[in-house]
Amino acid sequence: PILSYSRLYNLQLVATTTTAYPDTGDPGAVTCDGVLYRNNSESWANIVAGAGTGVLSITAATGEIVRIDTDTSTTWNVLTRSHFGFDTAAIPDTETIDSATCSFFGVSKTNPGAWADSDFGVSLVLHTPAASTTLVAGDYNTATYGTTKFASDISYTNFSTSAYNDMAMNASGLTAISKTGVTNLGCRAPADVAASLTHTTNTGQSNMFCIFADTALTTTDPKLVVISSIPSTTVSTPTFKTPGTGGLGAGSAGGSHGF
Repeated sequence: PILSYSRLYNLQLVATTTTAYPDTGDPGAVTCDGVLYRNNSESWANIVAGAGTGVLSITAATGEIVRIDTDTSTTWNVLTRSHFGFDTAAIPDTETIDSATCSFFGVSKTNPGAWADSDFGVSLVLHTPAASTTLVAGDYNTATYGTTKFASDISYTNFSTSAYNDMAMNASGLTAISKTGVTNLGCRAPADVAASLTHTTNTGQSNMFCIFADTALTTTDPKLVVISSIPSTTVSTPTFKTPGTGGLGAGSAGGSHGF
């Protein structure tokens, strides 16, 4: 007789890191980045919900990741939203996305409007422009921007002007990453996402600037770093014991054999 049993192994292969940047130029080869805005002295509700006025920049080296511009104590005249496209088709189709971080290298910020951090900062959301390689005024419209946040907000206070501002993506954000094409993301001020702003009597142009893809090299470009891996697999490996070893009886008196 032969006894057999199985030994279980949990196999986890080395993770894959995929780093993507927006393309340069207008239009970009596959993706682009840029800033969209509405310019019209009006209520907060109207400047949030109104149609886009234009595209502020696609080929600039730096740009406003968000901006709130107040011209009087009761009206706002400029609100900007930014766009960042990433070609993530290189992520292996058979792998599961484990984590992702979207990063923006800050260069300057100002807040004469004295907006609270809960109102003025960076919220990462879905953006679906009409085309992935360029932007048009209509891409500002709220219908093209999501309201589900893909990461914790970066507040104005915590926004770095000399390093990357990293946004670790949550489960909703990971689901939005494409393994077969372009992942288009957008940034809005938290008060823009909420369509509600605690207004102060101060006026002025409050904004945060980051480096965009059209600067030289990619060392400070907007980037999306995705970690993926093949799902864990349990493998059963048979192991055998032969007669006479490890508990198999060698034979007893009277000619009987037993375990």
